Amino acid sequence: MNDVIKSSDYNEKIVNSVLSSISCHARPITDLKFNKDGDLIFTASKDSTSAVIKADGTPLGIYKGHEGSIFTISLNSSSSNLLTGSADLSVINWDMETGKINNRYNVNSIVKCSDNFKDDNLFVTGSDESIGKQKSCNVIDCRSKNIERFYKLEFNPTGIMVEYAQNFVIFSDDDGFVYKFDLRNNQIVLSNSIHNGNITNIKSSLCSTFFVSSSSDAQAKIIDCENLNTVKTFVSEEPINAADIFSTNDKIVCVGGIDARDVTTTKGKHGFDTNFFDVITTEKIGYFTTHYGTINCVDVFDAGNMYCSAGEEGLVSIVQFGEDFKKSWIYKFLIIKNFTYLNYLFIMS
Repeated sequence: MNDVIKSSDYNEKIVNSVLSSISCHARPITDLKFNKDGDLIFTASKDSTSAVIKADGTPLGIYKGHEGSIFTISLNSSSSNLLTGSADLSVINWDMETGKINNRYNVNSIVKCSDNFKDDNLFVTGSDESIGKQKSCNVIDCRSKNIERFYKLEFNPTGIMVEYAQNFVIFSDDDGFVYKFDLRNNQIVLSNSIHNGNITNIKSSLCSTFFVSSSSDAQAKIIDCENLNTVKTFVSEEPINAADIFSTNDKIVCVGGIDARDVTTTKGKHGFDTNFFDVITTEKIGYFTTHYGTINCVDVFDAGNMYCSAGEEGLVSIVQFGEDFKKSWIYKFLIIKNFTYLNYLFIMS
């Protein structure tokens, strides 16, 4: 169901942004993404399922097949292949329409991140050393039942993206470093320390020539893919779990909050914010309060007219931007936070 996000900052009659809230998982949501057309959203959760919902909040179905928490989800531009990576040491390629499993790849380590190549059949995943397993990178061709390529890593990957030339993969790790990995020669060609804490995620720009990083050090940064140097730094008041950049390259969005284990002991925190920053000035220019728990992931649709976020409470929030959002860039700051949730109930059993 939908709820209008009202702004008290404007007296004129304008079309307000609209919030859709969907309770679609029984445990925390770890990742979510729009499809290329922006009409569908796919989620991954610690309840071992993935879900698909319409961009208006209508629930469509679930994908069941993993036996452990799902930490990452990726889909190609044609929406013909959907991949999920899990703590059950496997990656699954799903039939999007039927929910059936096309292929299951046993990677023998916990999969924490993934991305897709321009080739609709190719994906890359990163796995850490949890439960004593090998830190690794896997290239998966959905046309094959076997893993295409396997690489050992010397660091714990927390985020991954395919660089624009498609010959390099960029990783982030839990020590604040980013790495440029040459798939052709199986070696790290460049690395740089960009954060003082764990890098929680990295997200490519639409052109794939730079990316935005998020970190537990309460900073987000825009990083050049060519030399891994910091271009811009954005400072938040709380740890950042995820960030994304608008296709117009003029603003970024950051989500996060206090650690999940501290939620019940922190006083005075009644909601968690989606913060917007201006890329030129690096200043915070507004926020929405759309969650009552720590936010783990965010995705902005390429057209820039909406975004979705999800977190610890198993809730997906979808905001369709209205004129209030557009005017906020004129007035430079907009607080949109006072509303009541009217949720779709879509809890997995």
